[in-house]
Amino acid sequence: MRKGTMTADPRQAGTKGSVRRLRRGGRIPGVLYGAGEGPVSVSVGEKELQTALRTGVRVLDLSLYLP
Repeated sequence: MRKGTMTADPRQAGTKGSVRRLRRGGRIPGVLYGAGEGPVSVSVGEKELQTALRTGVRVLDLSLYLP
């Protein structure tokens, strides 16, 4: 199984309209869940994600910088 690395940006959890604007801007919304931590709303670049999936990457390490 191939592994990859991707950069994720934090985002504000919002309405359906804000998520649609995000997608139109070339970003894919997502939510990270972790043990003992609350959910974190993030977005990743559409092209970056498509490239990773197209090349067979199935496990991603996300680099996330929270303010």
